[in-house]
Amino acid sequence: MAIPGDDPRLDVNRAPGGEPRGEPASAADEAADEPFPTLDEAMRRHIEAALARCKGRIEGERGAARLLAIHANTLRSRMHRLGIRRERFR
Repeated sequence: MAIPGDDPRLDVNRAPGGEPRGEPASAADEAADEPFPTLDEAMRRHIEAALARCKGRIEGERGAARLLAIHANTLRSRMHRLGIRRERFR
């Protein structure tokens, strides 16, 4: 029996005479039960990782602002809003 189609993958659910099966669980379905960080939490972790990599430096060629592709004053403002103290990373 031949299964017509132009997709390189075989989809047995669409094959003639094939029995429909349940959809496989996707990674999104499996992760739905895990706690999801808020945007502020994700931003805080990202900024902290940049500060750690830059040893607390905000400005300049080797600063976290350049690494994050944002203005140094914007980074300072976000750090203030999120309660991030750069002294922790020096």
